Amino acid sequence: MKAYTTQFLDNAENALAEDLSNLDEVFARFPLETYGELLLEVPEKWPRLRRLLPSMPDAQIQINWTGNHGKALLAQSTAFVRTALSYVPLWRARELGLRTLDFGCGWGRLLRLMGKYCPLGQLEGVDPWDKSIELCRACNIRNPLAISDYLPEALPTQSSQFDLIYAFSVFTHLSPYATGVCLKTLRAYLKPSGVLVVTVRPVEYWHAASKPEIADVHAHDGHAYVPRVSPFTETAAWNRGFWSNAACG
Repeated sequence: MKAYTTQFLDNAENALAEDLSNLDEVFARFPLETYGELLLEVPEKWPRLRRLLPSMPDAQIQINWTGNHGKALLAQSTAFVRTALSYVPLWRARELGLRTLDFGCGWGRLLRLMGKYCPLGQLEGVDPWDKSIELCRACNIRNPLAISDYLPEALPTQSSQFDLIYAFSVFTHLSPYATGVCLKTLRAYLKPSGVLVVTVRPVEYWHAASKPEIADVHAHDGHAYVPRVSPFTETAAWNRGFWSNAACG
């Protein structure tokens, strides 16, 4: 570990508040990618940071939910955060009072990274699966979290308006009907000047997945949807074509 990083963490060890209320200030000058690597496993050299900062679920949970884990998954995550930062100046979140919502937060892999920029109470997460929220809490994520409906017409958030709402690997798994319901609800919670950032599969995905017929549909309609088998198929939400973010985190 570089001398600069060691010195920085020595200072952070003493400066970080027990309630993490100043986390964004303490790590403001710490590079995002280095911060992400720190969260993979905080060294025992800094016991307070190790106790206070969010921990990671085990590798198998990460793989089960995202198909990847560790540094490879971190690279994907930081790339997404960088994209969001290009639209909203979250490094000024405290100064400007910017509020952010992680829609479909899963086990909180992006909440961890966004916490570098957003004060604790200004960054919220919702997910329709109670297991997601339980994992976040078990890993010491202290942001406001709540269980949302699978087809939400309202959101159980503390804030009613957000400057940024993001959804990673959520709309990828929604039917056209569910997409419409979710977008309508998210629009109601987005400030007039707010930004919604989502990920969807490009048409090239279907070719890589050896589904050229689906690629043709995507090319014609601009999108494509393939339901997935899941233990949630008996729910009413499933019957209307919704797949939760539970398995993709």
